[in-house]
Amino acid sequence: MNIKIFISNDDKFFIQGLTYLLHHYFNEKGILVDIEESLNGNVHYYLAFIGIDNLSRYLYARDMVGADTVFIIQPEDTLLLNRSGGTMRMLQRNQSISAFLQQIHEVYLEPHRLAQVKQPHSLTLREKDVLHYYSIGYSNVKIGELLGIHQKTVSTHKIKAMNKLNFKHKGEFRRWLIDTHCP
Repeated sequence: MNIKIFISNDDKFFIQGLTYLLHHYFNEKGILVDIEESLNGNVHYYLAFIGIDNLSRYLYARDMVGADTVFIIQPEDTLLLNRSGGTMRMLQRNQSISAFLQQIHEVYLEPHRLAQVKQPHSLTLREKDVLHYYSIGYSNVKIGELLGIHQKTVSTHKIKAMNKLNFKHKGEFRRWLIDTHCP
């Protein structure tokens, strides 16, 4: 299994450390990580890490980043944004490795959560098609092009499938898709 992660930060030393931690964390779970520093609008990223200095470049293109969870990297001396939760989370440069790994762990689908997921028997054929492309990393725009439907229709199919399968968070849903190669 392979996931894509986007990192945009001007501090190359910090990026190297972050890359090492991410590779180590996911390799322990049997997941290969592909880290990209150049944004590709046709790729869906499992996680994105964006430096506060680069945020203005990507904030307007939030959908273009196409990540289940976006971490905003903040300098150690200021707290520019203090809201976390949902799909946007804060990452302090000076926080401990254990605190960082705890944040990653919160967006990772736990094995005990898999038992609560309903089986995908009730999915329509179109929902299964959308989920297939979504699980291999295609964006809503690319899926829409491939299936000849609008990107909002793609989003609607994903939301309906999430509800049918008893998922509440997109990151958890995508992780399950990757793990199970479903549908």
